[in-house]
Amino acid sequence: MALWTWAFIAQTAENSVAAGSAAFAGSLVLTTTPTVKGLIGSAVAASVVALYTFTKALGGFQATKALVKEGKLSP
Repeated sequence: MALWTWAFIAQTAENSVAAGSAAFAGSLVLTTTPTVKGLIGSAVAASVVALYTFTKALGGFQATKALVKEGKLSP
């Protein structure tokens, strides 16, 4: 059982790109000229989503390992 699988990396990347795109589109880039502030906002949103995805996966990973250790779940 490993935390850093291709599925985990792909899910994190997908969530980050979706959040970054939504934040960039939400910064009125569709009606005005793109700005550095919009890019910074989308990068921050993508980073927060990546951190959230990692934390959520890490919590599930630790909970699963604890259940296996307790003998309540087979590996």
